[in-house]
Amino acid sequence: MNPVLISRAAEQQDLDRIPNRTRLEVTCRGVRLMLELDIFHYGCDPREQEFRFTHPAPPFCRLFHFCGPVSPGAEIRTDGILHQLDAAGIYLLNAEHSFDVRYLPGSRLCYAHFRLVDRTRRSVFLDSPGLLRVEDSVTAACLERAWRSENPLAVQNAAAMAASLFLEPLLESLCERSELFAGFGPMLALLDTVPPAQLRISELAEAMNMTPGALSRSFRRRIGIPLKEFLNSIYLDRARELLFRSGGTIADAARMLGHRDVHYFYHAFRKLTGTSPGQYRENQEYFNGK
Repeated sequence: MNPVLISRAAEQQDLDRIPNRTRLEVTCRGVRLMLELDIFHYGCDPREQEFRFTHPAPPFCRLFHFCGPVSPGAEIRTDGILHQLDAAGIYLLNAEHSFDVRYLPGSRLCYAHFRLVDRTRRSVFLDSPGLLRVEDSVTAACLERAWRSENPLAVQNAAAMAASLFLEPLLESLCERSELFAGFGPMLALLDTVPPAQLRISELAEAMNMTPGALSRSFRRRIGIPLKEFLNSIYLDRARELLFRSGGTIADAARMLGHRDVHYFYHAFRKLTGTSPGQYRENQEYFNGK
């Protein structure tokens, strides 16, 4: 059986869809970490026949668990290593790591497409291997109950519970990153009060008592991403949320983002996403390839 190629563009439909969002607060060494867990898509599917899929550099993480003590599971190749996935494990397939999967007949897969980010808007698993595995019978049972219930809140809670197992070994490094971010407190205060379309690096720099160039260099050196990229991510998150969740018009969304004219919104959104706000709103269908 030839594998089905699932293109990154197809998977982007999930990533662009405004997710079920859970805000997590974790304290480590006295440092408070603020994290966001976004679930884009989830389900529990029987695999009566063998299925093969190829996923080149997927843009989000996947949470996998196979239900039942005798579920044959799947085979996954990522980072040049072949892994056998069984019913005892809970698995995290990391974003940006290409993988080939062969689902074995007789399996029942519980899955979620998700993203877990800190205040840098980067995945907390950015530097982790392509496949992570943990065993925890209590969490596994919680996952199975949540997916059978098809209750979005139960799924969010179970996914957060599972994600915390993979998160625990990373807490020290995330605390260090959070402490670096704390040095930009005055700038972060503006981000929480100024509409994203009105954010200007010059004003952020003034709040930090720095020049714009010095702020941009300091942010990239300490946080690891360009300041402009970080601001764009805040803008897009808010824009997508307004387009998907609100019942208002595109002009309403533009105004809430801080645009004086809806045409500026069209230009900015197309420049960042390659599509117009109207096209984005019309194209909100889940992608069902797993």
